[in-house]
Amino acid sequence: MKQRSFLVSANTKLSLHELAEVFNVTTTTIKNWAGKAGGQAGKKVYDLKDLARWRVRDLEATIERLKLESGNSAKIRKYEAEARLAELKVAELERSLVGVAEVRQEWTDSVARAKNKLLGLPDRLALEVSQLSEPKAVRDRLMEVIVEALEELSNGLE
Repeated sequence: MKQRSFLVSANTKLSLHELAEVFNVTTTTIKNWAGKAGGQAGKKVYDLKDLARWRVRDLEATIERLKLESGNSAKIRKYEAEARLAELKVAELERSLVGVAEVRQEWTDSVARAKNKLLGLPDRLALEVSQLSEPKAVRDRLMEVIVEALEELSNGLE
């Protein structure tokens, strides 16, 4: 089963099939989890964030139970790995974790905006500053326009 990356908001509701894709499990597994999680079984849409949080808690409880028994080191490692993956999924849903590709794209877009904004300044200011006779006046006007451009660019980052 191919896993698809979803860009989700904090309250995303997904279908059974979409959830199975997100968690890379079968729809039967999602139905079982939803039943155990309480309140979500049999629905047409499921709260992804709630189910992910429940999955983390369920895995942690399973790990603690297995630690009480002997000979479960391989199972414990498996469930610990699954719990870490589920925690990462929750962090991604809460937007406290972002993918490298998403960061790279945002950074590329920001640099391109800055480049275009700054490269446009000479054409925009050439005539205006050529009419100024004092070097201080030229410097002040250039500084004013550059600060304005940088403030405008930084407003887009919020």
